[in-house]
Amino acid sequence: METFKKDFSPNRLKKTPGAKKTDAIGEPHGLVIDSPVLNEKDLAQLNDIGTALTSEKNFDHLLRLIVKKARNILVADAACLYLFDSSEKDRARLKFTCASYDCGELNLFESYAAYNSKTITGHVALTQAPVRIANIHQASNHPFRFKHELDTGCFYPFQSVLAYPLMNRKAELIGVLEIWNKKKQRKVPITFDNFEELVIAFTQTDESILGSVASQAAIAIQNTSLHKNISDLFEGFIKASVTAIEARDPTTYGHSERVAKLSLSLCHELHQLDHGTYRNVHFSDQQLKEIEYAALLHDFGKIGVRESVLTKARKLFDAEVTHIRDRIDLWKQSKIISFQQKKIAHILQGNAIKPELLQQWENEYLQEFKLAERSYAVLLEYNEPSQIPVDDLNILEFLSQLYFARPGKPEEIVLSKEHIQKISIQHGSLTQAERKAIESHVTYTYHFLKQIPWVPDLQNVPEIAHAHHESLMVVAIRKD
Repeated sequence: METFKKDFSPNRLKKTPGAKKTDAIGEPHGLVIDSPVLNEKDLAQLNDIGTALTSEKNFDHLLRLIVKKARNILVADAACLYLFDSSEKDRARLKFTCASYDCGELNLFESYAAYNSKTITGHVALTQAPVRIANIHQASNHPFRFKHELDTGCFYPFQSVLAYPLMNRKAELIGVLEIWNKKKQRKVPITFDNFEELVIAFTQTDESILGSVASQAAIAIQNTSLHKNISDLFEGFIKASVTAIEARDPTTYGHSERVAKLSLSLCHELHQLDHGTYRNVHFSDQQLKEIEYAALLHDFGKIGVRESVLTKARKLFDAEVTHIRDRIDLWKQSKIISFQQKKIAHILQGNAIKPELLQQWENEYLQEFKLAERSYAVLLEYNEPSQIPVDDLNILEFLSQLYFARPGKPEEIVLSKEHIQKISIQHGSLTQAERKAIESHVTYTYHFLKQIPWVPDLQNVPEIAHAHHESLMVVAIRKD
């Protein structure tokens, strides 16, 4: 990647692309004399860095890789990376992300840097220009001031520094990359005892190299951020879909997420095995993500099942129970009408109605009313998921012997054989046909998920989700 653009003007001066000006001790402010040509070793290292940054997809790993590679190529003792943070309204600042040291694990840098010229980090961000200083303690012609107590407070001698802004394709600030204490010898850590002898100033060539690294880093950060944003968007879509589907069946709400957590837990447990059949089974991070998505979406096919069946809690639908209740009432009305017609016919025949006969007729239909109500009570009791005894089933069948007729229409039965079959369900509340409809959501899941253009890393999601009531972990092992 070309960082500096050739200028063929007579004075052969040039500016640094990606930065407004160069701010370096001992050189004209804002201008850089033609930088030395990079040697083959430098170019090879830059190519290696570019390849490494391009191949890294994990955002946190990428940031650490940028800092480490930048420090190594410049033979420096310490380096850090700040990213521009505008999450708080009206308070832009730079957030420390990671650091790399030759001297072990240290805590040298502040968590945040203000977006102003009071610090090196803020100044580089604000001006969008690199800063190169041979000795930070002698930098008097800059608006920022180095906090000398950092030397003693951190037990680390800060001296030479090279800081470069990271800019995206739209010339917007992404962050600032700082490199501290260029060394004569790569493998010797800097201490207060040797820093005067080992620490040297960064050169214009170093600035050119860091400019190239910063340019590659900015592109890699932007690409990785875009990849992460797309992944987050896709994961959000998956979770929103799961929420919408489970909202159709409140009794199983949260089921898919629990299945995903359990499946991942089982996979992680396999990693701990040192004996047995599965001791050599290991899942990569991408395979774990594939299993997680498959687990979350394993009930996606429920969208193709009728909601009335999906949420059926009793053997009969509420509408069916209401329908049966109405038929019982209609049958009662028909019995009362029949009783009245019987009295009228008896009188028309010139017969007197004796109280005993009238009471007998009333007792006959009232007794049937009691049997009908008792049968209906049995129906309500065993409409709940339960097993109905034979004796109660016989009582219930009384309703199937009752008929009534509407004016001008054929006779109708109060309780059909289909309703008796439903009440006779031994386990649960579903008929065989309804159970098959529920089970078909596994097939629906597969067909729906196959319509999604999965990336290669996630192409097995439909197959894993298809093996529904089998352990998702076992299916993943088979696919492996």
